[in-house]
Amino acid sequence: MAVWERADYIEPDLVLTKDGHLVIHHDLTLKTTTDIASYPQFASLKRNATITDPTHNGGDLYITNDWFIADLTLAELRTLTLNLPTTTASSDSFFSSDGDETDSSMRVPFFDHMFPIPTFQEYLDLVRNDSMRIGKGVGVVPELKHPGWHNERFGKAHYMEDKLLEVLSENGYLEKDGERYRVVIGGGDVERGHLAVQSAEDTAVRYLREKSDVYTVLLVFRNAEVLTPQGLDDAATFASALGIRKELYLITADQLFQTLLNRPISPHTAGRAHAYGGFLPPEHLNAEIKKRGMEQMPFTFYSSYDQRMVGADLGDTPVARRARELGYFMRLGVDGVFVENVAEAVLVREVFGLCVVGQEAAGVGGEEVCGGGRGVVGMDEWRKELGAAWMWGRRWGRQR
Repeated sequence: MAVWERADYIEPDLVLTKDGHLVIHHDLTLKTTTDIASYPQFASLKRNATITDPTHNGGDLYITNDWFIADLTLAELRTLTLNLPTTTASSDSFFSSDGDETDSSMRVPFFDHMFPIPTFQEYLDLVRNDSMRIGKGVGVVPELKHPGWHNERFGKAHYMEDKLLEVLSENGYLEKDGERYRVVIGGGDVERGHLAVQSAEDTAVRYLREKSDVYTVLLVFRNAEVLTPQGLDDAATFASALGIRKELYLITADQLFQTLLNRPISPHTAGRAHAYGGFLPPEHLNAEIKKRGMEQMPFTFYSSYDQRMVGADLGDTPVARRARELGYFMRLGVDGVFVENVAEAVLVREVFGLCVVGQEAAGVGGEEVCGGGRGVVGMDEWRKELGAAWMWGRRWGRQR
């Protein structure tokens, strides 16, 4: 669907099966996203586990009574079908088993039990076929989920990273032509879209850069010490771009952790940040990252239809609020955004394009996207407005 809604890149999350196949799945676990509970032959595989946070910033995952993809072979995994995640905005669990925000209350179970979990190879085949149909290469941004944990299970330092490079090489993505990877597919009429690989674990990103010239994205949230002078200097040696949690452009790291997780940054991370020159103010991040030659791809911009994710009620519509948020980051000059609602983001980008060329931005959210004539001083006010709205909305969400 994202391809047909004109996404420039599509992002698959990658995890490993017991027999070492890369498959597409956001979480490490299966209880809330598949029908595995109805298969008695897998009952004995349900277990508890602790996934250690490599950043030492309070992000350890404590998973109980669940099934892990890593405990099933690909053949076993193929017997399952996907369903709508059972975690909702009103449930006790605010986070998925991967520690990310999750809300299925806006989605419908129409596609439940229709599809199995696909392999990364099947995903790339689908991208290739759709690219041929639309006559345009579509970029791919795979994310390695918990590579350190997977590597430990296989007893090899970079097993998961090597598996990724192997699949990419087999599909021609590592044949370099120019600054980014582009490979002619089909009958030679369509160039394959750009490739970027991402992870929240810097050891994986460093390794991928050492072993190839692939475009690399370091994700930044719990590893907030990256957002310091020395942290950015170091990241620039191995990351082509930073994928920063978007709120870190609006509020301080400590404000984010206090508001989202109801706790301060860990002493470990705070100590490293101090040693690296201290956290950069959010209003300076954009310029400091550009100064070091890295691109920026903040995440995640949720759909305006996802009521829990739109922040505070500022007296306007959810669509206008999302347009205001996306408009700010486009005006800031980021290079890409990770979004849930592709069609909505594409529309906002088209309206923003009218702002850039000086035309009157007509249509839904036009004034919000263009910033209403905000200048440099206005941009700071815009940032503070978005940051305050987000913090108010998160507190309100916790108290519901």
